[in-house]
Amino acid sequence: MALWVRGSLPPPGLRVAIVGSRVASKRGWERTRAWARALTEAGVAVISGLARGIDGAAQEGALAAGPTWGVMGSGLDHPYPPENRPLMDRMVAAGDGVLTPFPPQAPPLRWHFPRRNWLLAAWTQGVLVTEARLKSGSLVTARLALDLGKELWVCPGAPEDLSVEGPNFLLREGAAMICLSTANLLEDLSALPVT
Repeated sequence: MALWVRGSLPPPGLRVAIVGSRVASKRGWERTRAWARALTEAGVAVISGLARGIDGAAQEGALAAGPTWGVMGSGLDHPYPPENRPLMDRMVAAGDGVLTPFPPQAPPLRWHFPRRNWLLAAWTQGVLVTEARLKSGSLVTARLALDLGKELWVCPGAPEDLSVEGPNFLLREGAAMICLSTANLLEDLSALPVT
């Protein structure tokens, strides 16, 4: 697979992909931003998809404390969503990076995103889903992580809260580990091999 990179590649070490709903709740956005910052401060590289909502929150939080990397479902000349171009520029200016398996002129096509999601999962020790509906690209990333033998963590929520129906479903299936804090995640990560 060819990669196009603006900035740097994620370094060796512990890496976590944080993904979730594009239409994030205020609570989910704030939690994701705070957790991404705390993970970055602890030396864990946070990677996300530069999308609206949870992805953007993860990258904003990580960038406030250190480096972060984005994986795009389009070419470098066509960031999606376009309003995240300033975030991408800030990441690159800080020495971080944005990478994509698509050439620079590639538009953000629907079928590009599963490939982006595979790369997100493959580049990490595991994936954290902080908030997602049941029919969500985040659950595609979660399944890909499991197929690749990666760890999968989710933040649970109330049964009537549709913003966390995806994480709740993954827990009920026994497919994911519950994550209630960054301390949970760091404890689990400490037992994993560093690549």
